[in-house]
Amino acid sequence: MLRSILIPSSYLYTQDCFGDHWEERLAWDSSMSAMLTPSSIPEHLSPYTLALLEDSGWYKANFTMASVPSFGHGAGCDFVEKPCIVNDTVPDYAAPYFCDHIDKDTVKCDPTHRMMATCDLYDLSQVSGEAYPPVPQVYRYFSNPAWGPKKGKSADFCPIYSETFVSCANPPSFLNKFDEETFGEDSRCYNSNGRPLCFDTYCIPESNSILVRVGNSPIKCEYDGQQINATFAGEAIYFECPKLATVCPE
Repeated sequence: MLRSILIPSSYLYTQDCFGDHWEERLAWDSSMSAMLTPSSIPEHLSPYTLALLEDSGWYKANFTMASVPSFGHGAGCDFVEKPCIVNDTVPDYAAPYFCDHIDKDTVKCDPTHRMMATCDLYDLSQVSGEAYPPVPQVYRYFSNPAWGPKKGKSADFCPIYSETFVSCANPPSFLNKFDEETFGEDSRCYNSNGRPLCFDTYCIPESNSILVRVGNSPIKCEYDGQQINATFAGEAIYFECPKLATVCPE
């Protein structure tokens, strides 16, 4: 069963490390996927990676060192078995892991909620400076056959919010920060009706919830997609609670 989500690197459309990897489309933030994630996103040594290594007979795994990858965690069977894009649009089962637009002015949280990012989707026929071959027929999800990712080709050409704009751990000096925001290792990204926001975030296993520190106020996210109303710089806005399984996969 483990073998079913491995892909030989010789089948990949773009160059990467030699040897076998977990399918990038399903294991984007796994340490054994084919491509590195952006530097602000940790890669996970997953339990199934250690299980595979131990089953090879060459290793004895220490499973206490494993961590659960958040990409697709808890998203259900449709996420695995169905396309990432349907009729030019990300279906509900594939949100918020994939994206469907080429607008680089639109900034959202990446799938792990550690950074603000733009969608790695382009009209490849319009990208200057590099020659991109056509998107293979089997991976043409869009009406425009030239639409595809520049970097995420090994993820079955599924576009992802993966082009780093701002890391919640280490923001650039040009970012206009709100007083209510916090940046650091405990910060996570939250989509809002403005730009994404970064707040200190803590998992509460006892109540299956997320505690968010907005300025000096602790706010509890009790369910996926919950909208929290708040005031920033005198302006009323709302931000959206992420999937609990993504931010707190353990």
